[in-house]
Amino acid sequence: MRLKQPREETYPIFWHWETLGGIPCLIVEPRGENREIFCMYYHGWSSSPTNQLLRLQLLAMHGLKVVAPCAKHHGKRGAVDYENPEMIAKYLFDTVEEALHEFPTIMKEIDKIGKVGTRKICLYGNSMGGFIASKIFAEYPEIYACALTNTTWHWKDLIEYWRSMYLEQRPIQFRLEEVSVEQLGKRPLWVSGGSLDPVVPQTGMRKTVEAMKIKGYPAEYLNFEGLGHFVTVNMLTEVISFYARCMG
Repeated sequence: MRLKQPREETYPIFWHWETLGGIPCLIVEPRGENREIFCMYYHGWSSSPTNQLLRLQLLAMHGLKVVAPCAKHHGKRGAVDYENPEMIAKYLFDTVEEALHEFPTIMKEIDKIGKVGTRKICLYGNSMGGFIASKIFAEYPEIYACALTNTTWHWKDLIEYWRSMYLEQRPIQFRLEEVSVEQLGKRPLWVSGGSLDPVVPQTGMRKTVEAMKIKGYPAEYLNFEGLGHFVTVNMLTEVISFYARCMG
């Protein structure tokens, strides 16, 4: 089963829940044999795999077997007041760190839903999910490709921006080192965001990825002029095209 480009005839799909490593995960996959290409999908703050089902279905229709874990305090794992600055300061980065700890545990049980060669694992993270996906991509060289939307790995700059907007001096416990470009190696990376994103400003990330491309990294940044903090149909179409190009 190959990955299909947008506008090609798509595969029929189905979806179901599995518990992998104690974590509820929504699995969305194409019907048929040889579903070998896994995409680990990480959702954003205040979202859940169920809320992203349409997006996951579109990925699966083009040949990806999508595994979407519920983040801590989200979906089947409870909820908090996501708009409350106190909750953002207390739980958002804690949720990111917890997801990073859970990733190897989930992967140890991935055989429950079909064997996968390490070269056939890719990542997609949006917003907070992009914090998670970018760090996983940096730390696990066996992952073949990564797509990121509306996100950054320049967390210190982002925290300072959020403090100026609404977090003020609320304590934030976040101990992760920022992603090093050298950690990414020569693996395919696709990043996109809106020029008017008021939640995760894209200027720094755009400059970083464009500089990577100049240095010969297989990295690309697609800017959506005038767009805020959203994933559009065009953006998702570009994600699908990226996977089809680099993972076949």
